[in-house]
Amino acid sequence: GSGIEVVENEISFGFWNVGDNTGNTNSTSTIVNISNSPIDSNISGTNMIGSPSGSISVDKIKWSLSGFNYVFDGTPLSGAGIKVEILSPRATTTMSDVEDEIYWGIGIPLDADSSAYAGVNTFSVVLDIDDW
Repeated sequence: GSGIEVVENEISFGFWNVGDNTGNTNSTSTIVNISNSPIDSNISGTNMIGSPSGSISVDKIKWSLSGFNYVFDGTPLSGAGIKVEILSPRATTTMSDVEDEIYWGIGIPLDADSSAYAGVNTFSVVLDIDDW
């Protein structure tokens, strides 16, 4: 079977003003392979909803498999999802080297309301037939 565990309960981008972005400051999600099969992951997200008001579209969140600068690199997140070729082989006799990290950044639009924003990112397991 195939299974994943995401170690962190949330992705915190910190506090930013309108027009700012995270630049070289990345948050991370650690994906652990908890199965006996090599895996990749499919990631998707939702628009972030502000409290008390506003929203930030999901494509303002970017991700990468290594540290990146928001302005120059990173792939925009989408609601449709995208397969990510993580390096998380199947466990053999130990659980070492069966995890990988996804790095995150965000850009705050100039027209964003001053609010605390929250959204949902989804990680699903995909069998990695290339690393079997």
